Amino acid sequence: MPLIENGIIDEPLVADNSFKCDWIEERSWWFKKSFNLKKEEISPYGVELFIEMLDIHADIFLNGNFIGHHGSAMYPFQKNVRPFLIEGKNTLLIRLTTGLEQVIDEDIAPVREFVSCEWRSRREGRGDDRRTMLRKPQYVFGWDQSPRLATCAIAGDVCLNILDEIVVRDIRFETISIEDNTAKILAEVEIESREKLFARDCSVTFELKKDGRTVHSDRRRFVGQIGRNYIDFSFTLENPELWWPNGYGAQP
Repeated sequence: MPLIENGIIDEPLVADNSFKCDWIEERSWWFKKSFNLKKEEISPYGVELFIEMLDIHADIFLNGNFIGHHGSAMYPFQKNVRPFLIEGKNTLLIRLTTGLEQVIDEDIAPVREFVSCEWRSRREGRGDDRRTMLRKPQYVFGWDQSPRLATCAIAGDVCLNILDEIVVRDIRFETISIEDNTAKILAEVEIESREKLFARDCSVTFELKKDGRTVHSDRRRFVGQIGRNYIDFSFTLENPELWWPNGYGAQP
């Protein structure tokens, strides 16, 4: 998108423009961002850099320090970068490649004959044997919307999460059963205590809402042990509104 916006390439999804963009695959791309932080924003409990999607092989630098390599577009990059942050101006630098240069012939040899590539039969430029070794969208090497357009970019949210003593890490739902118009729901909350020296008395409120109306509410007190804590909020829901496939009913 930056290359289109700056007039360096034409829209790749038009005509055969995608073949004119193949030089993008052969380069590494650098993204730079500067931002300011106040002293009080550099929390003693940690400051995590969160990048929702890096496509694909990324080397990440913060204030001149190498903080990590990321090699998948399928899950986010997340790391506590507090030791590298400073009061005032900070600079984040990310080097990205399509990942193709990371795959050597020995990697692909055992599966080469099983990889579907249109260039073998009839359409030159479509497909790439190396694609199965890369954790990125496979359609970028040949699909209906484009013969070939190997993406290389940052997508989604990029932010700094300033942490407190207690951090809610995850919430997991699972429908165990639905019988007699009653649903049994597994609900588990993962909470991390970042206090390093002692456990602490904690309370957590679990609330489920739909259309602004509270459907279920629960509150628990627990001893927050250092590290990860798992709190079970499983419950029974009367008269659940079911989700139906298209054409079979509503999809609440």
